[in-house]
Amino acid sequence: MNLDEHQAYEAMRQFLQQYWEEFNQATLADVLGDLSTELWADRTPADPAMWTDWLKAISAVLDL
Repeated sequence: MNLDEHQAYEAMRQFLQQYWEEFNQATLADVLGDLSTELWADRTPADPAMWTDWLKAISAVLDL
């Protein structure tokens, strides 16, 4: 699965929009903390749901 620059940007935008809608009090620090890959040895995000949400955002863009 390859995304061009515009698709990658749109995936990021949709991902952050969904995060904001779910956690509307979140700060950038909250988002970055949940996305951090430094907590676990397998380099998965600190909040495992973030990976699933990211894949959903990519899928939504590719289905456009």
